[in-house]
Amino acid sequence: MNPKVLIFLVFINTVSFSQDNVSELDHVYPFRGGFALTKMNNHFGIINSKLEIVIPNILDGINNFDLSPWYYDGICYGVIGDSTIYFDTLGNRLKAFGNPNLYPVSVSGYYIDSLRVFGRGQNLGVGLIGGNIIPYDYSYIYKGLEDVLIAVKKFDDYAYDEFDSWTYQRYTRSIMYSRKGDTLSELSGIVVPFKKANCYFSSNDSCCYVLSSSYELQNEINFISARTFGDFAWVLSKEGWGLVNSKFQYVLKPQFSEIHVNQYYTAVKIKDNYAFVNHHGSIISECIYKDDWTQYVGTDSLIAAYTSDDSLHVLNLKGEKLYPSP
Repeated sequence: MNPKVLIFLVFINTVSFSQDNVSELDHVYPFRGGFALTKMNNHFGIINSKLEIVIPNILDGINNFDLSPWYYDGICYGVIGDSTIYFDTLGNRLKAFGNPNLYPVSVSGYYIDSLRVFGRGQNLGVGLIGGNIIPYDYSYIYKGLEDVLIAVKKFDDYAYDEFDSWTYQRYTRSIMYSRKGDTLSELSGIVVPFKKANCYFSSNDSCCYVLSSSYELQNEINFISARTFGDFAWVLSKEGWGLVNSKFQYVLKPQFSEIHVNQYYTAVKIKDNYAFVNHHGSIISECIYKDDWTQYVGTDSLIAAYTSDDSLHVLNLKGEKLYPSP
């Protein structure tokens, strides 16, 4: 049965964001896609990257998914009482539904250049009108170097161990495809392109190797793990995580016990606190921020972080504090 639809009058709701507004908030969550969720007196609201209140703290919650954006296709699914209310990016109420459990519909499909990835869950593939280039059988599909497509498949299997007992095994394989669907190579583990260095990282549970653009092993270079970060790459050695450039020279020596990476910045951990590194490879803050990694899973150029004494700092990628103001 379709829920009853209630139409709200549209009104502009954006409010100026002041130091006093922020000081009253109990918590500011990570910025994602230009917005951050806020909490005050057990109610939620939304602010934008201009530090303006978009939705006041009137929501009982929002319906999204773990570590996902606060808005889907320009709509925030806010919950007030027994209703889910659609809010636009200016805070206007668009519609209300008599059901508090409405979630965004996950549209299955995205583009890699002009090719469309279809599917759901563990069954992604690449298709064109009239046929499939890559069959619907993969967990992840993304772009490699130049015109290569990488399709990753996770396998669950049982096998005999050395004591002739059944053991559960999980392993991963990466298949390299051309844009025409031809198989170029099949490799163990997850393969990720490091575009600036024109190579690949190939990772399994115990080691990370560097492969040439033609998938040849570069024996002189290997790490425990690696993650790309723009023109740089984070690599893990026995000494910790360090940042290297495209020539595999260290920009930041291995010293960090944990890292959390997005396209704009990386949160790096030393002992019990975090600092931040921007996409130029520069450390932009003191190492004074709390050990709560979920606070650093953002997708925006603004950083909302709490110090060990629970003081909120909002930083830009130069390390300048937008809150509290100097």
